[in-house]
Amino acid sequence: MNLSSKVKRKYLNLILAVFSYLNASLLCTPLKAMEKSTEICGYSLTETHVAIKGYGYFLVSDTADEDEKELSLSPIGTWEENKQGYFRNHIGQYLNVVYLDDDGLPLIKSPDLNAVLQVASSKSLSYSSKPTTRISFRGRLSPTASLGWPYITNTSVIDSLGIKHALNFYFTCISYGTFQWLFGVAAPESGTDIDSPYDQGMVIEFDNSGLLSLTNGTRSANAPLLNIKWYPSGATSQIIMDFGVIGEGRQLRCLGSTTQLETPEVDGYEAGIYARTTIDEEGCMCAQYTNGEQRIYAQIPILSFSNADKLTINPWKAKA
Repeated sequence: MNLSSKVKRKYLNLILAVFSYLNASLLCTPLKAMEKSTEICGYSLTETHVAIKGYGYFLVSDTADEDEKELSLSPIGTWEENKQGYFRNHIGQYLNVVYLDDDGLPLIKSPDLNAVLQVASSKSLSYSSKPTTRISFRGRLSPTASLGWPYITNTSVIDSLGIKHALNFYFTCISYGTFQWLFGVAAPESGTDIDSPYDQGMVIEFDNSGLLSLTNGTRSANAPLLNIKWYPSGATSQIIMDFGVIGEGRQLRCLGSTTQLETPEVDGYEAGIYARTTIDEEGCMCAQYTNGEQRIYAQIPILSFSNADKLTINPWKAKA
């Protein structure tokens, strides 16, 4: 998925602050989409080195102190993260950006550009864990499988404290005539408590067409929740077990001569430690985390002269 698509393409009605070195008559008040002649592009193997195609400038400051900084313009985009987490170019200028929320909108909404623009920094970036709440199963169970022989698949889940655990799932054919299978769950960690019916096994049944017809003896679309208390931490998990819709074959089916189970799909992730930042061609700063997650956290605005009489500030590159 292209993370840039998450950034809302709404124009911001901000009023530019009057800088001491600029003639106020040259300022254009609305923020508008970037001119097609002005783009951000990478130009080296460093993921945060960017250049501006066309006539444009980055907004920079001479210090990272938000109270003491003075904004100025710079065409130099050799941004690198220093030990304090700030992004500076090779001549020491600090990059100023618009920080974004999870919906891609500015965190700070103000008519004052000095308030909206903040020095780019990774110091506060972290990624909290998200517990697993759903496990989805897909694959094919053979109606001619050996009775009593378990087919095993497994995955990892995240508990309520953000800790990763392994889980094993057992599909055991228990009846030819009614296409019944016993589904059970086990945790390799000794002492972990798995609630009924999954500790002893739950019956799932398929019709003559191989479509799911019963889970735990009912035609309910929802199988019982999987409740786990992990040992020794005492953390818990409450997980929706998704075998598919009764009467449909989009996930699990019982047909064919061989049993083939896919790796279960799970949500949730461990807490992530910030690893690095990348900058894409639309000027989005994206944080990469050790848990494999990534998130756009800031937008680089570009000032460009569209003609000799007007200065515009353009936060995003126009879509072709």
